[in-house]
Amino acid sequence: MKYNEIKTPEDLLKFMEENIIYGFVSRDNKIYDDPNSEEWNNDWYHECIVQDGEGLLETKYGTCFDQVELERKWFSENNYNFKTIFLWFEVNKPNNLPTHTFLIYEKDNKYYWFEHAYFNYKGIHEFNSEEELMEYVKDKQLEYAIETKRATLEDKKYINIYEYDKPLKNLNMEDYINYVISSDLIK
Repeated sequence: MKYNEIKTPEDLLKFMEENIIYGFVSRDNKIYDDPNSEEWNNDWYHECIVQDGEGLLETKYGTCFDQVELERKWFSENNYNFKTIFLWFEVNKPNNLPTHTFLIYEKDNKYYWFEHAYFNYKGIHEFNSEEELMEYVKDKQLEYAIETKRATLEDKKYINIYEYDKPLKNLNMEDYINYVISSDLIK
């Protein structure tokens, strides 16, 4: 399937599964495809750029940040009512707590979490309300942080959720994080 043949969110998910690999691209177009490597861990924050949807279609490698931009491109082109969300543990100290971005859309009075990058939750998940959806994703992020020994149950109070608009393409991590957390705080 080619990008221009995608007709439904389910098609988009299938397209991404067949064509998009979890990884990141640096400013000099180096591709990093092993999240468990020392090189990834040393270089990610300083080297990673956030590609727009077109960029990801070209490189085929992206983290959740890039993948949401491809999703934004398709959902926008197809006139869906959608939001892009950034979730993180907002603590005022250096940390390795996980962050996540994702796209939600509304259809027939239901809310859907569209997910490709978060391996354990790939798919399209249906909810009765936006609030129910947000709480579910927040709980899954906390569970992941606890499983990877980076957080405790008490850290749930630090999870903040932001709705953000399309960022400039190829922002570095610091500029990207600053952009999304200057957006609308939902919780």
